[in-house]
Amino acid sequence: MASTIEHDPRHIGGEWREPVGLLRSVVTGAVVGVVLAFIGTTLGMLAAGVEMGSALGLGLFVAFWGGLGFGCMVGGVVWVSNNEEKHGHAADEISEDA
Repeated sequence: MASTIEHDPRHIGGEWREPVGLLRSVVTGAVVGVVLAFIGTTLGMLAAGVEMGSALGLGLFVAFWGGLGFGCMVGGVVWVSNNEEKHGHAADEISEDA
């Protein structure tokens, strides 16, 4: 299926630019998620009577696979929520114009 829109080589890559502060918020969320998951898991396992090496190993595993992803997602959601609070939501503008 051919496109009817003419190709303009000046627009290679589009007009989109990364929003200011998004990367910082995601990285901050990831770091906080990893640290909290590691500390929480390790201390929980030590309190349950597991050996130190096993507790540290499980703490590292959970920090990498759980804390990293969860922290990134929460950091992004916090940024989006703050951005919408500050600048409003695009759907609000559309419904007001209708």
